[in-house]
Amino acid sequence: DGFSSLFSPGSLNLKTLTSLIDSLDLESRNLDLTLGHTEYLSKGLGKTGIFALLGGRIHNRHELGIPLESALKIFGNKTDGFEGKLGLEFEDIVARLPLLGEVKLSGELQAQAKVQKGLSLVPDSSGLRIDKLEIKKEGVRISDASIEISNAVPLPYDPKKVTALKLRADFPVIAGSDFISMEVEGEMVLSKQSPDQLLTGELQIKAKRRNGNQETWSLKLKSSQHGEQSDVKIAVNSSEFNTHGKIVRRPVQNLNIELSQSVEGGKTRYGIHAKAQALALGDIQLAAPKFDFILDKEILPIFQDKIVRYSVPRFRFTANGTPVSLAERSLFPRRGLLRGPIRLVSQRPWTLEINEQTRTAKMSRLDLDFLAQGITLPKPLTFNGGTVSGVDLSGKLQGYWRMNYDTGVGQGKISLLGSPNGDFHLLIPQPPQDPGDLPKIMTVPLLSNTEWSITRIDGIDRAGQRLIGDFKLGTEIDSAATRIFDIDIGDDMALELEINLKHLPYTKSGFSKEMQRYLHFIAAQNAKSKSGVKP
Repeated sequence: DGFSSLFSPGSLNLKTLTSLIDSLDLESRNLDLTLGHTEYLSKGLGKTGIFALLGGRIHNRHELGIPLESALKIFGNKTDGFEGKLGLEFEDIVARLPLLGEVKLSGELQAQAKVQKGLSLVPDSSGLRIDKLEIKKEGVRISDASIEISNAVPLPYDPKKVTALKLRADFPVIAGSDFISMEVEGEMVLSKQSPDQLLTGELQIKAKRRNGNQETWSLKLKSSQHGEQSDVKIAVNSSEFNTHGKIVRRPVQNLNIELSQSVEGGKTRYGIHAKAQALALGDIQLAAPKFDFILDKEILPIFQDKIVRYSVPRFRFTANGTPVSLAERSLFPRRGLLRGPIRLVSQRPWTLEINEQTRTAKMSRLDLDFLAQGITLPKPLTFNGGTVSGVDLSGKLQGYWRMNYDTGVGQGKISLLGSPNGDFHLLIPQPPQDPGDLPKIMTVPLLSNTEWSITRIDGIDRAGQRLIGDFKLGTEIDSAATRIFDIDIGDDMALELEINLKHLPYTKSGFSKEMQRYLHFIAAQNAKSKSGVKP
């Protein structure tokens, strides 16, 4: 009976396997493994996956060539439970990891775990520790780091009803970064009260900056599951202190994120709701940012095809208050690149349908409004007509599209639309007329009635990093704005510009290659003209 259940479809699992084993004593005394090149390749546009092992070596922990311990040891019986131990050393393992990119790792790893009948961890018996860890990434080097994870169950929790993990990480030496050291401590507790599950966790990070300041981060997590409903709440705060202990910056103030998932009537709904008092991450500073997003997923059985439909009934992001009129406008706060109101809002639900049999995707009813006032230039531009300190943007993103997502070939219409009143304004500071007056900003429309549209894609030139298809850019350039740049196109006139393209670069390198092709074409035309050949 045991073997029949073990080899029946979908029944091969660790619990079934251990039920067949009365006792086990397995030991690997010597291990030496050289890693090759393994990576995940996504389908579609041929992008390289985000996870890969690119090389390295794993072997026993040893000293002067003599193994210090077994690389792997598993022993025990199904009555008393099983225990496993691991002792390894890894050298120059090159990996491509999510968020971190390509890194090189070296260090020592020790781990042990003990499971009792029913495959539950024995409290205070399991853990993992990495010592002498060295991490290298693009000029950043972390040396002599250590990471320790244990399953100690804190009081007053009942070890029979909860599973707990503790984390402690120490990065004493960091070179090539704004931080010179970092400490991380955390705890996570999972309470399994059937049918509900409750997960709570807390993470504290302390980091010392190169200028002597200290930065602290606090993250609290609470997750619950009841039937088909799952909810996660995350709270984040951070502060930077100077050498005298005074707060000089708050990168994150009262950030609260709520994630939800529910199933009803064959439809799965995902929700993300986030808001904060303020965010100050580098040059991006936002006051009262708020984000609401709802995604519905359902499977439509149509004939022999399997169609997955995603719909977005709500998408809304706002920050830095509400849009202001020209009469109300004064200089925005003097820090950050985004100093005015920001808004990105979907005006109606839009959908995406994916047919896995025909490998096609269909998008419809895309309708997004966007606005960003007070985008500040890193360095003001000075001309005879004045100084341009920033720009305002506003417009719509609308369209529908059908494509083969393996080849990228598709057609429809996706348009970036502007406004007759101006969709790209220049911001020109005006000196106050009286000493007590606040400085003002004059807005001058540069572009109006812009329409940048894509109607078809016939293929992808990966060597040239460009799309092949039909692309159109049309806009009106205002004469008042061109005079700032010493270009006179006539009083009260607008220069209408229309560009039709067959190739559209989709990377910075592709844009450079396209410009080189264009300049070579112009040079060839000039050469023909000078030689008497009509171009």
